[in-house]
Amino acid sequence: MDERTIGAAGAHKLEESGRQKWLPAGDVLAVLNLRPGMCVADIGAGAGYFSLPAARAVGPEDPAFA
Repeated sequence: MDERTIGAAGAHKLEESGRQKWLPAGDVLAVLNLRPGMCVADIGAGAGYFSLPAARAVGPEDPAFA
């Protein structure tokens, strides 16, 4: 494990309210240009910080895997 690995003891960092300030999910996902009709997979999804907004972007009828 290195300094980039959160581990179980640091899992709370995935849900910190300040995360949206330093890593806005909307800005990151905008680069992907997700749209209805696409299939999306979030590998290593954790608590779903990116996977839930990504699923909303592709729509309820299209697959989103986490």
